[in-house]
Amino acid sequence: EIDLGGLHAGGWAERPRLKARMQSPLKIRVLGVDYCASSGLIVCGDQSGNIMAFRHQDGRDPDVPLDLAILMDRQHGMEAVSFLRCEGSGVVLSGGRDAKMYTYEVRGDAEEGAALCPVGIHVEKHVTAIEDKVELGGRGTYVAGFQASDFLVWNAEHNCQVIKIRCGGWRRPHSLFVEGGVGATFAHLKDHVIHVQRLISGDGEVPQGSESSDLSNTVTPGFHGLEIHSTQILPTSRLGKPGDTFLAITGAEDGLVRFSEWGPDGETGHFKVHSSGIVGECVAGTQVRALSLCLPAAAGGAGGVYIAAVGAKEVATVWRVSFAPGGGQESRLQTKFVSMMEPKGGLRPKTKRKAGEGKSAADLRYMAVDTFSHELRRGVDVLFMLVSLSDATVRLVALEIDEETGSSEWLGQACHLVGGSQNPTLSVGCVVLGDDGTTVAFTGSTDGMVCCWDISEAVRGLLCRLRSGAKACEGGSEVSPLVRIEGVHDSGVNAMTTRAIEGVGGGGNYRVCVVSGGDDQALHAKDIYLRQNQGGDLAFIGDSGVRIPNAHHSALRGVWTDGTVAATTGIDQRLNLWRLIRRVGEGVRSLKVQLLRSLTVEAGETESLDAAMADDGGACLVALAGRGLSVVELSNCSLKTHLC
Repeated sequence: EIDLGGLHAGGWAERPRLKARMQSPLKIRVLGVDYCASSGLIVCGDQSGNIMAFRHQDGRDPDVPLDLAILMDRQHGMEAVSFLRCEGSGVVLSGGRDAKMYTYEVRGDAEEGAALCPVGIHVEKHVTAIEDKVELGGRGTYVAGFQASDFLVWNAEHNCQVIKIRCGGWRRPHSLFVEGGVGATFAHLKDHVIHVQRLISGDGEVPQGSESSDLSNTVTPGFHGLEIHSTQILPTSRLGKPGDTFLAITGAEDGLVRFSEWGPDGETGHFKVHSSGIVGECVAGTQVRALSLCLPAAAGGAGGVYIAAVGAKEVATVWRVSFAPGGGQESRLQTKFVSMMEPKGGLRPKTKRKAGEGKSAADLRYMAVDTFSHELRRGVDVLFMLVSLSDATVRLVALEIDEETGSSEWLGQACHLVGGSQNPTLSVGCVVLGDDGTTVAFTGSTDGMVCCWDISEAVRGLLCRLRSGAKACEGGSEVSPLVRIEGVHDSGVNAMTTRAIEGVGGGGNYRVCVVSGGDDQALHAKDIYLRQNQGGDLAFIGDSGVRIPNAHHSALRGVWTDGTVAATTGIDQRLNLWRLIRRVGEGVRSLKVQLLRSLTVEAGETESLDAAMADDGGACLVALAGRGLSVVELSNCSLKTHLC
């Protein structure tokens, strides 16, 4: 039963008076009601998917129920009608817990007979219980509602999640209020406490008495329509652009590599997106599984940065991005395609695999990538790419890039890494220890093993052959590991980051910090000690490390370190910050890890992380990617979060 009350102009000075009463003929609880002024109909929806409308007549005895004009049986199946709205010009919207949103037109009128005619249907698989359709600041259409135990705001135009609140689902008492295109407020009851979270459009004005939200960028259009698997970030000052902005690069399942430039807002001081766009698309839209950034050795920051993207179908693509010289702080990012490497048999080989046979080349996919570059001669770089594949092979491939002519040539495989784990490698990392080509590589595999490799001879050998006018051989040499460290993790080494620590020992002694995260929810930090002999080869002389079990409440997916602090994330949507504490002396080598801070980020199911420090040592930005891109600013020991 529904009572319709009214107020006089005096507001709450007088008690509300009963204007009309309606009674559902189905005897089912009504969840939503709205009034269509153009047709004089009061439209209702109940918890069993039925939609009905009643004729509203002024002057009618309020104790007599209004007449039923329309009944649409099971319009949303057996699921509740959780959202109902009458818009202008006789348009009615209904959304249910069946993930469907219907659009109707009212034809006829309440006196002569009216009908609700369905004219459109939208199925939103990401929001199974639709609560509202939100228009925020002219930035597009957003669908708000529930998916399992989470409240979501979903960008229907860009097909991406912009906010996720863990609240226990629609069965918990909750309320959503949309503020006329400015923003929205969501409240829910949990543990006998009412939690209120506010979402404010970046283009809207904050009402008086309200404070601006740290989530002021949550409703900017999404960068990708599907999950983001990899992200990288660096200060734009390293690319020759003055100022304190950062450049984030993302790669996702939609096959696109995109950029977003982040900088402080002049009014709030929070970092926000200044510009964004597409770097490029992988051939045939193949998924991007991993990214790596590398500054050109021949040109430094003035030459921009190389972006290497690898993923499905054994496809590798390289771009170069840079800022127009002389443009100052208003300079725009320029992108240039460099080269692409496909499998030998092509993306769609003509031969088909027979039943019982192993995987063909077309089934292979890249799992991870890391890059570094050396100058071959003036204006010419050799970009080295260490890549792992799903068939458990790890290769070092090279690409010669001539910046003056714009030409490029793939040089084949410099070496194969053999004798390590027999299982696929999930993470790789390279550390250049000297300008003479001294390079060490690390790999982490699905069995929890981490291997250390000396690839210096392969790098030096390729550069020497190229400088002598010879081309690289197709097969490449085989390199065995310096050391195999078993049981670093109980299962897959999902993420790994490496950093050389300078000023240790001297005379050819090196120390490399390796931080990894695994499926076992553990964080592992290790210092690897290496010595270079007179012939230039590296030898493993020892290590020290620490393992932190249950570092996250889920599998770890992203790690970063600069050798003194580390950042980690997992699909639990947590960002954990750690301090690496060392004690090094005569006969003493120890490494400890201390948790500094833990916070929840807005991007869902985060599976990639990268961080960068401003050149002046001020702000540090952490980019976390998953179902969306979150950016966390670390400045003066404070944390500010932003989301795209």
